[in-house]
Amino acid sequence: MWRERIAEARERGWFTYDDRQAASSYTTCKVGEEGRRSGLYILHELVEFSERMAAPLRPHNWECDGILFWKAVCVNDFNEADRLADAIEDRALQLKREATP
Repeated sequence: MWRERIAEARERGWFTYDDRQAASSYTTCKVGEEGRRSGLYILHELVEFSERMAAPLRPHNWECDGILFWKAVCVNDFNEADRLADAIEDRALQLKREATP
């Protein structure tokens, strides 16, 4: 869903208010989307999943990729949103591999 939102925003030239709202909520952000897709959480575990997605935080910068993704959406930075979507997907795959015996 977020890949489509980014492509539509790039074509339009901006993210919509709805995009910005969706990027700001655990249940509809890119991190939440990956959590649902990977099957690594159920709704009441979303905050814990988001915390695992946030680790490791960037050195000298207490922002995780999910927050940086939201910021990219807010300032219409399509390239950064794409880059962070890749990073979030990679992190979700890493967590899935770690969770699978």
